[in-house]
Formats: sequence, structure tokens, C-alpha cells
Amino acid sequence: ELAFETYEALLRERPREANALGRTGVLVEQQGRLTDAAERYRRVLVIDPDDEEKWMALGAVLLRLERRDEARSTFQTLLGRNPGSYAARVNLGVALEGLGKDEEAVEAFQSASRLQADDPDPCFRIAVVRSRQERWNDAAMWSGRARDRDPAHFLSHVNLARVAERLGDAGGALRHYRAFLATA
Repeated sequence: ELAFETYEALLRERPREANALGRTGVLVEQQGRLTDAAERYRRVLVIDPDDEEKWMALGAVLLRLERRDEARSTFQTLLGRNPGSYAARVNLGVALEGLGKDEEAVEAFQSASRLQADDPDPCFRIAVVRSRQERWNDAAMWSGRARDRDPAHFLSHVNLARVAERLGDAGGALRHYRAFLATA
């Protein structure tokens, strides 16, 4: 509260103080006031449109608010400024997936997986999309890639177990459920 009040006092004197405004956005976001946080991040970006951290923060808040189309636009803007942003690619994929644009989401996750070859998350997210589409062989391949990147990625084992069940491989399902339980 004291930090927030201090920043607010500074903003009354200097309303275009982007750093103070951004800090108030973080503070209200931590309090769960997501709409207020989004508005503050937008105000920062009017003052400093090159602040990539606030672009990411705005997009993340919009995802939490389930305003996926706005989140998609935010992450696309950020990627226009910084095409190599791994986090923006992953979050764009999340927004697209939430909008039901599975193939565009997969494309975003694939791009992210190329940007950061050691992170299992983009591969796992593709596996989830393919599972939802009942494309079991593709789901197994992408879950396997996630697991190859991180053998302890327990969610990949869950998805691989589910895929094995769908493909009639009870032994494989059991093996992956056990691996999940061992790592969870």
C-alpha cells in the first residue's frame, strides 16, 4: 500500500512517469485488479511504446482476463518489434489456441520451439492441441519431443499415457502413468 501510494503521489506530479506508472500496474496486478493493471500498462505503452516488458505484461493480463483477441493483437505487435521473442511466441500460441485457431497456435508453438530448443513447453502444447483433435500419432510425437527435451516433464508423460490408451497400448499407458507418478 505504501509503495502504491508513493507511486500515485509521484504520478499526480508527473503523470507521464512511465516507470512509476508501470510499477503501479504491477502492484494492482498482484492485488488481482487485472482490468486496472491492463489500463495502466496501456498508458505506459502510450508514453513508451518500446517497453517490451510492459507489452508482455499487458498481453499476460489480457490472457488472464480471457480477452484472447486483444492478447493476440498485443503479442503480434510485440513480435513485430521483436520477432525473436520466445515468450511472445508461446503466449501468442496460447491466445490463438483459446480463440480456437489451432493450426495458427501450432505454428506459433513450433516457432517458439525453434527459438528455445531446450524448453519442452511448446512441444507439449502442440501435443495437447493434437490430442484434442484426436490426431494421436502426432500427439505422441510431440509429447515425445517434449519428454526428450526434459525427461522429467511429467505432463508429457500424462499426455503420452492418454495417447497410448487411445492407440490401444495398455503397457505404454501404464509405463507413462508410472513415470508421471514418479516425477509428479
